[in-house]
Amino acid sequence: MKKRRNTLQIRLLRIFFAAVFVQMLIMVLIMPHYISGVVEDNSTQMTAGTVSALCSNLEIYMNDLEKITIIPYMSDEMLGALKQKKEYAGKSMSGEETYRINAILKKELPHYFQMMHRDVTELLLLPLDGSVYLFSTFSNQYYSKDYDYAGQGWYQDAVNAAGGSVFVGNHAQEYVTLPNESGVFSVARLIRDPQDHEPLAIIMADMSTAMLKDIIDSADLNASSYAAVLDQNWKPVYTNRDISEDMLAQAADGARLVSDGHSRYEAVVREEKLSGWKIAVFLSCEEMRRKSEFVYILAGVIAVIAGCVGFLLFYTFSRSVTNPLKKLVETMKTIQIGEECSLQESDMRAPEEIVKLDESFHEMMARMDELVEREYRAIVAQKDMEYTALQSQIQPHFIYNTLNIFIGLNRMGEKELLEQSVMSLAEILRYVLGKDRRTTLGRELDIIQQYCRLQKLRFGERLEFEINWDSRYGNCLIPKLLIQPIVENSIIHGIENKLEGGRLTVDVSELAEGEKTFLEIRIEDTGMGFDLEILGENRGIGIQNVKNRLAYIYPNALFRIGSSRYRGTSVIMRISKEELRYDENCGGR
Repeated sequence: MKKRRNTLQIRLLRIFFAAVFVQMLIMVLIMPHYISGVVEDNSTQMTAGTVSALCSNLEIYMNDLEKITIIPYMSDEMLGALKQKKEYAGKSMSGEETYRINAILKKELPHYFQMMHRDVTELLLLPLDGSVYLFSTFSNQYYSKDYDYAGQGWYQDAVNAAGGSVFVGNHAQEYVTLPNESGVFSVARLIRDPQDHEPLAIIMADMSTAMLKDIIDSADLNASSYAAVLDQNWKPVYTNRDISEDMLAQAADGARLVSDGHSRYEAVVREEKLSGWKIAVFLSCEEMRRKSEFVYILAGVIAVIAGCVGFLLFYTFSRSVTNPLKKLVETMKTIQIGEECSLQESDMRAPEEIVKLDESFHEMMARMDELVEREYRAIVAQKDMEYTALQSQIQPHFIYNTLNIFIGLNRMGEKELLEQSVMSLAEILRYVLGKDRRTTLGRELDIIQQYCRLQKLRFGERLEFEINWDSRYGNCLIPKLLIQPIVENSIIHGIENKLEGGRLTVDVSELAEGEKTFLEIRIEDTGMGFDLEILGENRGIGIQNVKNRLAYIYPNALFRIGSSRYRGTSVIMRISKEELRYDENCGGR
C-alpha cells in the first residue's frame, strides 16, 4: 500500500487552523486587557512628558520675565537718578534737578518697556523717596496716589529677597485706575546699588495670563482633563477650566488620584524651579476607561474580520504556493552565478520543495558570504591606506622650513614667539598623528589657525589669512583633517607659487535656501588657481579622500570646487542642518 505523502498544502491547513484559533483566543480574551493597561500607562507617561515640556516652556518664560526687573541695571543714568532720589529722600531738591531726574526715568523706562513681551501690561517703579512711576500699555492708565505700596506682601517679599526676583500669583490691580478684571500676575525685584548694595527702589511688572494660556493650550489634552498653572501656595494663576479647591488640596497633599466629588482624576504635577510655580494636569479616569472599552470591542471585530480574511487568503495561497516554489529553485541557481536576490531562510522540516530550495539557498549564501567578506576586507584595507596617506600629507618640507624658522627666531632672541611656535607645531603633529577618525569643527579650525600662523612665519607679508566661523557649530562632528588638506593645497599650490602671494579665507556660516538651512564651509584663496576643465575637481588622493570621508558621515553633503587660473580657488562644503551630528561631551570650541 502506497504511503500517503504529507503535502505542503495539508501542513499549511493544519498550521492555519492552529494559528488562527490561538490568535483569536489571545486577541479576544488576553490582548484587550493587556492593551488597555498599556494605553493607560502610555497616556500617563505621555501626559507626564507633556507636563514636563510645559514646565520647560514655563521656565523659559519665567526667565524672560525675570530679566524685565533688571532694566534699571542696564542704564547708568537710571541708576544715578535712583541714587540721587534716595540721597534727597526727605530733603528739598531744586526744581531743575527734580526735572532732570524725572526726565531720565521717564525716558529710559519707556524705551525698554516698548521692547517687552506683549503680555506685559504695566511696569511700576517705586523709588525709596515715596515717588511712583507707572508705564502702561494703556494711554489713560494712572496709578492710585493713596495706595500703601510698602504695606503690600509682594513689596515686603521683594525687600526680603535682597535683590532676587519674586513672582506674585494672580492678584487684583488695586494700585491703578483701570485694573484688569481677570487679574494679573507679577514679577518684582529690589533694585540695589551695585557698589554698596544699598536698596534704591522696587520694580514690578504686571503680566496678563495670555502667554500662560498659550503655554497650556499648546498641550494636546482631552476635553475632560484639567490643566493649570499654580503659584507657590497651590493657588491658580491660570486654568483652562474651573478646578475645585478640594482637587487642588488633594494634589498639594501628594495624592496621585483626586476627586471633585463626582469624577476621579489622575494628577500629574511638575514644579518650575525658578519661581516655584507648578504645572498640573488632571487626567479623567472615566475618559481612559472609555478608551479601554473601545479596545475590547475593536479586538472582537478585528478577530472576526481577521479570521475570515485569513481563511480566504489561505485558500488562495495554498493552491498557488507549490508551483512558485519550484520556480524559485531555478531562480536560486541564477543567483549562484552572480545575480542578487533576497529570500528568507525556510524550515528544514518543510516539504520536499522547500527542503530543496533551502539546500540551494544555503549553498548560494555560503558563496556570497565568502565574496562579501573578501570584498569588505579589500575595501577596509584601501580606506586605511588612503587615511594613512592623508595623515602624512603634511609634507616634510613644511616641517623642515618650520624648524629653520625656529632657528632664526632663536638667533633673533624672539623667545616668546619661538615658544608659541614650537607649541603650535607640537599641537599640529599631535592632532595629525592621533588615532581618532572624527573631531569637532572647532578643534579642526583651531589646528588650521595654528597651521596658518606657522606658514605666516615663513611667507611673511605674502600670506594673509582670515578664519571666521559660527560658534554655535563648534561641537559639530566632522571627519578629522577634512578642512586642513584643502587649506594646505591653497597655500602650497596656490599662494606659494604666486610672486606677490595671496589671501586665504576660511568661512563657516549658516545658509538658508528656501525652507532648508545648511552649514556652509567655504575655503577661498587668491592664489594661482587652475583650469577646472583640464584638471577637474579631483586633484590627487587628498581631495578625493576628503570628498569620500565627508560623504561617509553626511551622504547628502555638497562638495564643490571652483577655480580660475591666476584668480584663485574656492572650495565649498555644504551640510544640511538636519543631518548634523554633535559631540555631546563637548560644549563647543
